[in-house]
Amino acid sequence: MTKSPHTRDSIMLFIVLFVLIVATLSTLAFFFTKDRMQQDINEKIQTRLAVKSTEGYQHLNFSLAGLDLTVRGRIADEQQRQQVLTQLATIDGIRVIHNEINLDPSLIKTAEKTLIKAEKLTGYFSLTFDAGKWKITGDIDNEQTQTELLQAIHTQLSETINNQLQLNA
Repeated sequence: MTKSPHTRDSIMLFIVLFVLIVATLSTLAFFFTKDRMQQDINEKIQTRLAVKSTEGYQHLNFSLAGLDLTVRGRIADEQQRQQVLTQLATIDGIRVIHNEINLDPSLIKTAEKTLIKAEKLTGYFSLTFDAGKWKITGDIDNEQTQTELLQAIHTQLSETINNQLQLNA
């Protein structure tokens, strides 16, 4: 039984239209999902930054041997924060990129990309101060730099604690 040319053309037209409809719907779904995911990410970023801003979190971003590193902590006293920043910046191989307290909206995406990139690298180093305790995590490939960084942090914190004890005495 042979099919008429008209039937064959109709089937081909149906297949082409079906493929076009599926491709169009897939493309629309991809862009809608992508936009929604980006919107969700942006909302989470802004919420995170708003919470950290209200809780007094200070973000100090460093570049070490080409790796983006982030030092995070809650330091309420501006003078103490500057001392820690200065102490860390004097270590060879560390360069202060920027000091973020209240992020300008235009910096949000750049800052998040930097944090995400830093977390994926083996040289990621995090110093977090929360509930009265410092938590140091991460791995810096250069052991000398790691030691210098930890010594600088320890020295600065010891001085701060001693100063606080003298004030309370």
